[in-house]
Amino acid sequence: MSDAKGSDHDLRNMLNSMNFVAKLDEVTRQHNDAMRSFLLEFLVILDDLDRMIAQSSAPRRDLDVLQKQMLLVFERVGVEFLDALHGAFDPDYHHAVETVQSSGVQPDTIVEVIKRGCMFQGQLLRPAEVVVASE
Repeated sequence: MSDAKGSDHDLRNMLNSMNFVAKLDEVTRQHNDAMRSFLLEFLVILDDLDRMIAQSSAPRRDLDVLQKQMLLVFERVGVEFLDALHGAFDPDYHHAVETVQSSGVQPDTIVEVIKRGCMFQGQLLRPAEVVVASE
């Protein structure tokens, strides 16, 4: 009878371990989903800052410093920005918002980045919005 109790105890321990792992996986998934949502919201602010810097005719040292600080924060939490400019258009990582004829540039080459694309934890967080050279 002690073997039956031991076997029952082992089974309960195994089930408890499986439940713990399942709950841990769920909490991890929820955390990652929340982090991705936060990062996507925060990227909108970076987009606005990039646009302000690009449209400013005068040097804006304060905006440049703020932009660098924001980029460092993204990097610290594991965001990797895609290096899209002058690269080949890849629909898995880029979203073409416009095509333009551009002399001296190969077709399907990215000639402008409208919004930065980025990866988070090895997955695409957001595709880069780009302008692509046409034939």
